[in-house]
Amino acid sequence: MSWNYIIQRFKRLKQITKAVLIIVAILEVTFLYSYKSFSDHSVIVTKVIEAPGRGLSYSHLIDIFGDDFAKESLDYKCKTYFEELYNYDPNWNLGDFKGLNFNVDLAKSSSLNKYIAKINKKLRKGVPLGERRELKEKIAEKAAQEEQVNLLIEDMIYNSVGHVKVFGKCFIDDKDREYGNFDDIETRLLPWLNKRLPTFISWDGKTVDDHLPMTNELKFSSSSSNSKRYAPQPYIEGTSFLKYLSKNMSGKGIVISCSDSLVEELVRLLRVLRFLHNDLPIEIVHKGDLDQNHRNTLIQAARDDLILSSDIKIDYSPQEIWFVDVSSCIKPDFLANDTFETFSNKWLASLFTSFDEMILLDSDAVPFFNPSYFFTHLKGYSETGGYFFKDREIDPLVEGSFLEFYKKLLPSAMDTKFFEIPQTTSSTNNNRLFGKKAKHFMESGMVLLKRSTHFSGLLMSVHLQLWVPTSSPVHGDKELFWLGQVLVGNENFKFNKNPAAASGLVDNTKFKAAKEICSIQPTHIADDDHTLLWVNSGLQICKKQTWNRDYLLRPYRKKKHTVESLQQYFESPFLINGAIIPPDSLDKYNNKAREPITGWSKADNLGCERYFFCARDRAGSADGDRYAKGILITYDEEEQMRFANISLVWVG
Repeated sequence: MSWNYIIQRFKRLKQITKAVLIIVAILEVTFLYSYKSFSDHSVIVTKVIEAPGRGLSYSHLIDIFGDDFAKESLDYKCKTYFEELYNYDPNWNLGDFKGLNFNVDLAKSSSLNKYIAKINKKLRKGVPLGERRELKEKIAEKAAQEEQVNLLIEDMIYNSVGHVKVFGKCFIDDKDREYGNFDDIETRLLPWLNKRLPTFISWDGKTVDDHLPMTNELKFSSSSSNSKRYAPQPYIEGTSFLKYLSKNMSGKGIVISCSDSLVEELVRLLRVLRFLHNDLPIEIVHKGDLDQNHRNTLIQAARDDLILSSDIKIDYSPQEIWFVDVSSCIKPDFLANDTFETFSNKWLASLFTSFDEMILLDSDAVPFFNPSYFFTHLKGYSETGGYFFKDREIDPLVEGSFLEFYKKLLPSAMDTKFFEIPQTTSSTNNNRLFGKKAKHFMESGMVLLKRSTHFSGLLMSVHLQLWVPTSSPVHGDKELFWLGQVLVGNENFKFNKNPAAASGLVDNTKFKAAKEICSIQPTHIADDDHTLLWVNSGLQICKKQTWNRDYLLRPYRKKKHTVESLQQYFESPFLINGAIIPPDSLDKYNNKAREPITGWSKADNLGCERYFFCARDRAGSADGDRYAKGILITYDEEEQMRFANISLVWVG
């Protein structure tokens, strides 16, 4: 029952006599709140409290075996953990909250009392003075029960995370350790998983559906990272599906999640990849939502000669593309209920690609180098097998209790003692999320990952995306890539040194001291503070078709734009003569000189569905002592021409 329903009931009851109003309101609200909203919950609450933690806990192991359990061999502990899990809770599983709903707004509040006050302020309008106290009591009662439900869901997730940690440590990280009940364990760990391989179809119609294609089947010659395999290995039903995936991935390649709605962007990306002479095979992953006509369009973009202008002709580098249909990997009811939508599709691509070493790309991400360059020139990747890029350092913070919940999920001393799962170090504890509570730390338009050494973390990330308490505090999938890794004890990855920049045309006129660039493209600069590696959000001024309303905005009215001229401007190639990595926007530099207060600001006045951000190379007064400097990068004519050609190829 919603809060709005209660408001309407109170307003309707105002027409009744005062005595009847009080009686009916109390009876109705009490019945609806306490019975309809919570009668089912109370049964579940009692059940969970009777079986604390809902599943196996370390305290249970200690109760049975004492402290000596920690001294046993890892083989023994791995086997015993899951044996006792079945003994302790025969019906254990992940992701089943029995109809309980997590209240995100309550979790965002700094305290229960503040949440109650907020709801009370909203609902009391239109309620007679005599009934407001009664309403407040009912609000407090419902909120207190919702808080208990939130805590129960978090408790379930805490225990579920523990199971995934131990399974990953025992049976994924060690590919040779066996256990007799893999089939059932995997069904409970991943209730949506159908344990069937994807269907791989090449651009020329070759179909593979009984094994993961090997590098030599994908034709392009990127070196296989699993050189011991000389022949494809079929999956044997009833054996560990996850072990099969982790053992049989091979080679290097590009992975892109795509559906019908993203085809236009992907066509543009394929043109750029050809222009850059990409030599890596490409797997385009979908879940049955990419029809044959659109696949033909992508094949043409990847294989046919393309004449973009009299100056730009692409008749080289036909791309080796495969379409990977993962719909058979997902149980039909989970496919039908939109479990995997929008951001979640990237996890399917990450799990079911055949590549060991993948470059996961968004369809609107644009590399400025042959993608092989990223494998060979990013030292952090060659050292660790995981390379992530930082987001813009903008200022939203993680609200309420979410950050503390994340911290509870990190590896504990008991994880280390029992299963040798390392605890996090300062690189995690002091990063922008945990150290500064910042909501934006990672940008996931490009992810480099050696899956065979980071597969446990990927499995954890999938769970974090599907659970509301772990996915709602952050934007989309971004932070969950690295969070999944650290939760299983793997800090073996690197972030690039520089946070995301803004690139485009440098404006020297708006401020006396600061330079500014406004654009929609998060831009990623190499550790040399100059080289432009890639951008997200495409390579036109605005990728959103909003000119029909944006032409009325003041900046465009001043330039006398019409709908038609603004459309032409939005769709024009994105030109770059510089980039700015601004100071962190969590730091404010108030000043009277009309200089920027922060390094970043949103530029909603430029429209494009609020995609524009403005970056400044300094914040604070030009003449004052308190200011911060960022990095202003300028590009020479040769570099500008190279960027312009890539933009022209992308725009087409």
